[in-house]
Amino acid sequence: MITSEAVDPYGEAAEQSLTAISSEALRLATAQIFALTQRLIDAGDVTLVVIAARRLACLYQLLLKAGMPPLTGCLVVSNRVLEANPDIDWTNSKVLVLDDSVVVGTTLYRLCGELRALGAGRVMCRAVCVDADQRVDYLLDGLDFAAAEELSTVDVSRYSMEVVKALFLNQVPFFTDYPTTVPLTMSKEEWRTYLESSSWHVADVTAPLLDDGIHLALAQIPTEQTFSRLVGRVSPAAGALVDGFKLRLYASVEGDSVTVVAVPIAMLGPCAPEVLDGVLHEICASTFKDGSDSGIDFRSWDPKAKHRLVQLYLSACVLTEAWPALARAAGKSTHLPTVGDLQDPQIRLYFGALTDEVLEGFSSVVETYAESEAVPAAGEVARPVDQPTPSRFLDEASIRDLLWDVRELVATTGIPAEPGQGDLTKLGLVFAHGVTAVFGFVNREFEMPQRAEIARMPDVETYERDFSDRSRRLLYQGFTLRELTTAIAPECLAGSPWQRAILSLGIDAGNDLGVIVPVTRFDQGRDLVYRCYRLGETAGVASTPLTEAVQAQEPDFDEMTHAVVDGFPVQSSTRSIALALDSPDRSGSIASLVGAVREAVPGVAVSRFLGTVTSVHGDRFLADLRSPAFDDLRAADMSIEQLAADRATELAIGSRFVWSVRQHDRGGVRRRVSVVRLLNDRPLDVEQLKAVGSAVAAERMADDDATVD
Repeated sequence: MITSEAVDPYGEAAEQSLTAISSEALRLATAQIFALTQRLIDAGDVTLVVIAARRLACLYQLLLKAGMPPLTGCLVVSNRVLEANPDIDWTNSKVLVLDDSVVVGTTLYRLCGELRALGAGRVMCRAVCVDADQRVDYLLDGLDFAAAEELSTVDVSRYSMEVVKALFLNQVPFFTDYPTTVPLTMSKEEWRTYLESSSWHVADVTAPLLDDGIHLALAQIPTEQTFSRLVGRVSPAAGALVDGFKLRLYASVEGDSVTVVAVPIAMLGPCAPEVLDGVLHEICASTFKDGSDSGIDFRSWDPKAKHRLVQLYLSACVLTEAWPALARAAGKSTHLPTVGDLQDPQIRLYFGALTDEVLEGFSSVVETYAESEAVPAAGEVARPVDQPTPSRFLDEASIRDLLWDVRELVATTGIPAEPGQGDLTKLGLVFAHGVTAVFGFVNREFEMPQRAEIARMPDVETYERDFSDRSRRLLYQGFTLRELTTAIAPECLAGSPWQRAILSLGIDAGNDLGVIVPVTRFDQGRDLVYRCYRLGETAGVASTPLTEAVQAQEPDFDEMTHAVVDGFPVQSSTRSIALALDSPDRSGSIASLVGAVREAVPGVAVSRFLGTVTSVHGDRFLADLRSPAFDDLRAADMSIEQLAADRATELAIGSRFVWSVRQHDRGGVRRRVSVVRLLNDRPLDVEQLKAVGSAVAAERMADDDATVD
């Protein structure tokens, strides 16, 4: 057990910054885990500290901000450092692994195994709390493990959610892979002037449960012109990997003053490790005047670490692009961001002994970007089309059905509109929950049963046998942004930077709640490094999809959905920035939510098809139909009257639509409703598709002929 003997300054830091955590014992234990660590370091029992959870890494930064002394006397890093192969003498190391909450123990078990494989001399594990109901003893018994508190599953879940709220209230962004600025202070007037800039679109992505009208989470998406300038000024090879850019802003309003923390984000597409090597060499050649890599020997790094390094380079460019206006609003005289404008503890946790080299590289990247002239791209920037192995979750019929329901729901309630200059788009609950609940559903229907399966195993040998393939562990599975966009809003796969970023706005809300966790993966089979999203420990707050919740006579909503009781808006809306800041939308209610969802998705789907129009004649049209699983293909002759009157004139050859027959039982009456919704994605050129199909078939025949002796 972790004792509570040192209450100052650890206790003072906890009481000052962790007020969102309702349990005094847990507030103290959260800070005391670092007090214990320092004592172990001072005694010579620890030579390396590894913070295993991104949430605890953020808590460490929060407590430092509140006055807690930093850990000293040895290297303190996050688990990311293992993939960058730092110069550590593992044979003589005494490693302490820290975690905030341990639920089952599979993640801690795997990490300790990796440390031992590297040759760590001794590995200890300490946590703030452990789930007494779900912990698997045969996994933890083999570790030198102890926790300050043993809690029920309900209490662990409450603690996890309260930690998320503590981070948000104290403006500690829930990120570890991107740089974060120090707080910038400005007046309300300067804040509004900054947001009304024409260089970026503005979205309010403050998550339900966190929206108190005082603390805001925004996402700035570059306009087409800003996006082109960014891509035109970065390394050409790196620019070709870009899926999107954005700037996250976390604002706290107090009186006439606004404090802002910024997180620049570059989203990369999947790419091969050798491509990353080429990009990093190009960056070094163009950034460091002597052509060196400034002491960062990335060649031996894990592919995932290389991917994050390119991501960091591009994020520094995003911050440099936005900095002049942001610094001017905060009254700073510097027109370029400096190392002093970054949160230092976050960088040191991420890069460890390489921190000084990375910070030197940051300064060089900023200067190089600022001095570069934008090279206009000829049309849309070419991006790699290689994709990793599809998510295993997409093979599950229940998840495919859910994604189709979400697709119909957001299509009817409206994809968040692209705001113009001086406007702000507020993300409504339907869209934010629609994206987030995919992960809550996966947690409820797949992760929880797998935890029970692991708990039933008799010993660690059985676990090792059945889970020797790490990919079998559902906690490590996720969805790529492209997979989510394809499933929920395929019309947003192309188009403006705003359209391509729309699904990421829903992910922003889920990330800030801790429901969604961004991770970097390496697909060995396809030799691709890529970014995807998995479920987080707070996934239970979004466990019931809206389409499921409203089917009952008395709707049964999850915790995230209950934010509408406090007025969180049901649907996304666009208003002037001035109006949105002065008069936050509090129009939401349970009744309006139930009405919107039932109108959009009137019942449970008993049949569902994706259709492509092949001809239009008079008041009818012909279409090819396919089921979600591609196991039912048919042609149909349909009436145009089935379309909404305001969409009927848009029907054309190649138009795509969703046709579903839905059934609901209310008041003892069963009804079936046929729903046809025209999709907003670009119409398919049916004749061109037929021509391409014929060409491919001919090519295959030629190949077959060529292989016959």
